[in-house]
Amino acid sequence: MDKSYIESDKWERNIGEWIVFFNLLGLIFLLTYELYNSFYGESKSLYKFYSSFQNIGLSVGLIFVGLLFFFISKGIVKRIFFTSQ
Repeated sequence: MDKSYIESDKWERNIGEWIVFFNLLGLIFLLTYELYNSFYGESKSLYKFYSSFQNIGLSVGLIFVGLLFFFISKGIVKRIFFTSQ
């Protein structure tokens, strides 16, 4: 492969990981807000389920998104601090 092609591929991967990182971060904030609002809030939620289904679904979603966020941020930190140039 050409060296410029490899550099372009690395750049695209970096941009893609940062986009996924910020999207997952926003989704964590949204799920946390919705979960807090389902317990303590009086305003209407985005979801129209029974409260027990809503609490379980938001909790499971928060765990799943949190795990994805952990692995993406682990990859970003490993690439930033542990790459030799």
